[in-house]
Amino acid sequence: MNDRLGYDGQQYAWLTLRLRGLDAPAPREPLAFRVAPAAIVAASGLDVRIGFLALDVAALGGTALVLIALLRRFGATAGVALLGVSLWALLPFTVRAAIHTPVLTDAVSGLLGAALLLCALSRRYAVFAVLLLVGALTRESLLLFAPCAILAARRDGNALRVAVASLPAFAAFAIVRILPPVAPDVAMPSSATLVRYHVGRFLLNVDASPLRQAFAIPLSLGVVLGSPLAMPRATAALARREAAWVLFVPLVVLAGVVGGMEPDRYDTTLAPLLLVGAAPALGAAAARPIVAGALVVAQAIACRAFIPLDGSEASAFAFSVATMPASAIVLWGTLALALAVASTLAMRWAATR
Repeated sequence: MNDRLGYDGQQYAWLTLRLRGLDAPAPREPLAFRVAPAAIVAASGLDVRIGFLALDVAALGGTALVLIALLRRFGATAGVALLGVSLWALLPFTVRAAIHTPVLTDAVSGLLGAALLLCALSRRYAVFAVLLLVGALTRESLLLFAPCAILAARRDGNALRVAVASLPAFAAFAIVRILPPVAPDVAMPSSATLVRYHVGRFLLNVDASPLRQAFAIPLSLGVVLGSPLAMPRATAALARREAAWVLFVPLVVLAGVVGGMEPDRYDTTLAPLLLVGAAPALGAAAARPIVAGALVVAQAIACRAFIPLDGSEASAFAFSVATMPASAIVLWGTLALALAVASTLAMRWAATR
């Protein structure tokens, strides 16, 4: 599709070329406002595809390191952290997306999301402010970290500090829309029009939109989805201690409804938080190599890692939650849910033996 750029990738390629001052069609909203990754590639001078691939590889490596730091912060050993990173790496919109469609913002937004969570939990609010600012110019849904971080900071009296630290990001979000570095295509629908369209599709059940939204969660997360439930007492204790971050889950799901026809891109943002909640259960699984290996295999199946993607429109449409037939969504989504339940039970068994 579009010389292996895909649909959104073509828009980001145009954005990058325009940031270099070259002639290219105007990108559409809201992709025209996600200037941070495109600006980095534009400044590199590299071919657009190679530049984005290099950026994606760096972002994926950074995300793996951040996930290790997150899990180690919650008592995970190096082996447990490696298991968590392995489950994350098999998600559809992490390593695989970077290989098949590199000209996207998913890898960078994934790094920013994991780093924002780590900074908020570590109370590194200055770094949080910088990352949130970059996040506002990468993917709008990353701004959802702000209200959760503010609520979490109430516990130690830093809510106002976090709120002030978040202001530059919201200012950047507004400025890039008022004075865009690259003007969006005025012939295409505006962001507000797209939001109304996507919400309308959901409410009117157009093309099984609610079904797609629901099954996008297990299809995007695989066995990570149920892993925090393997040790419910430990997860409940963590949820009570970090209650504000429980709110992050419905906010991200809502963003998937509002944000477009590919909610699995948004749902992937939940993976670092769920892995933190699953740290004790992953520890029990890692202590039993057979269980750990079974988890990785189950994750590969749940995330459809064995289904080939050849860059064609047909293979992309058959794989995407937005475009695959509703019957296929039910089939694959049910399988992913079943594997998530089975994996949760396996981790529960490992924890009680």
